[in-house]
Amino acid sequence: MQEVLNRIPTGVVTPAWLDQHGADRAVISRVLRRGMLSQLRRGWYATPEADPDVVRAIRFGGALSGPHALRRHGAWVPPGAQLQIVRFSHHPTRGSLLAQAHNARVHEEYGRAMRAVAPFGVAPWRMALQHCVRTLDLPDAVVVADGMLHAARAQTLAPHDHLDEQLIREALQATARGRKIESLTDADSESIIESYPRVWLTLRGYRVKIQFRLHSNERVDIVIEDLIALELDGRHHGDPLQYLKDHAKAARTAIAGLIPLRFSYQQVIEHWDLVLEAIETLLARFCPGLLLRTA
Repeated sequence: MQEVLNRIPTGVVTPAWLDQHGADRAVISRVLRRGMLSQLRRGWYATPEADPDVVRAIRFGGALSGPHALRRHGAWVPPGAQLQIVRFSHHPTRGSLLAQAHNARVHEEYGRAMRAVAPFGVAPWRMALQHCVRTLDLPDAVVVADGMLHAARAQTLAPHDHLDEQLIREALQATARGRKIESLTDADSESIIESYPRVWLTLRGYRVKIQFRLHSNERVDIVIEDLIALELDGRHHGDPLQYLKDHAKAARTAIAGLIPLRFSYQQVIEHWDLVLEAIETLLARFCPGLLLRTA
């Protein structure tokens, strides 16, 4: 039985799936008594290691959707992203009211059998992506899509996911808003803090390059208007050797004719106004004509 439980990707499962894999009611009863499963609500079970977001979605009367559902397909979840769930019923439930009370967004998808569509408590990726396209702010939606596209291009997804870059782009291109999001994506983005500045700066009208190579073959995260080299540090380290390497790279960046700027994850995500002010002050100083088209 443990082998069967190990095949549940989220740790949340329906009795129908268990039955299809050789665990009938008697087996499920024994597993429940042993604590290997617990009942979340009627028709849903969870292992002790179950994904907490999926558990919450099931208890709220639906399945997990939105960016948290897409995380298992390589998506990056925007900081502070609202939990999204999808219900497949016309009838309001105590769970859906509880979801709204906990600031979870509820989507309704009628005419579907939830346990068949989402046997592991997670909406299909196309549905979850559609919910992101409809509900997220533009930069957040691009960040989610960037993560999926990068994972698909880098082939870091499990083979059974059957997800590739072209399928993701086709799903985005199905709506006008999705096409806008797709036009701003870059599958070469390697992190959430690379995607956000790229999108924010692009929306302000700046020319942005990512993964720019210096003559030393070192890569700069983002180059803005061929002038500013923006390095984005998501690491938390106190390695003296890395400190020296970072400063040597900044020197080589300056030698290449670029102005080096370095910011941390927290500064980019929580203090973007400061980062932007630094960038635009330098652009105003050295490329004053640019501000005419970004004002």
